[in-house]
Amino acid sequence: MWAWDAKIRVVPGSAIFLTSCWEKGFEIVENPVGAFRRWVHFQNPLKPFSIAVALPETSEPDRVANGRFEKWLFEQCLKPFDRLALVSGCIFLILFVLMPFLTLWLSLLWSGLISLTLVYAMMFYQCAWLWRHRRMLDINGSTVISLCLHGILFPPYGANFARAVFARTGFAKTAAGLKSQYRERHPDWESE
Repeated sequence: MWAWDAKIRVVPGSAIFLTSCWEKGFEIVENPVGAFRRWVHFQNPLKPFSIAVALPETSEPDRVANGRFEKWLFEQCLKPFDRLALVSGCIFLILFVLMPFLTLWLSLLWSGLISLTLVYAMMFYQCAWLWRHRRMLDINGSTVISLCLHGILFPPYGANFARAVFARTGFAKTAAGLKSQYRERHPDWESE
């Protein structure tokens, strides 16, 4: 629930499913970056509104029959996550962009109070969202309370809230089954 929520373990050549409000798809990672080149960190500074998850190894073949309907249904289930990722991205921008700029015009106390008020308002929305969708996500009450307490006690955790909730669900297995419905892409830096 701490640092390991903010990164995913992959091996070279593995596929990562990326979802955000604007795009969804798979990315093949040839050279994982991070500690000892074994971890791929969520692209929080570069893409604060996105959620990434490493796909589990599945021996079952990709589903072809009725694939478009399954893809549409899967993306409909991801729409609430898109809203949650939007709120988490806004928390990231408030804490790491707005607050430093506010300190240029206001005192550190006032900028902290304004930023934390906005962040806590968004965190309470995230907690209410998670409580309302707990049955759909197949998450029990103690997990909801644990996730919410981390956000309330440590406000920067709110920027990773959508990623932590997504990591607790079984959407990665569903995404692995629909892999053939998405166009895989390599990161831009690998094509050079």
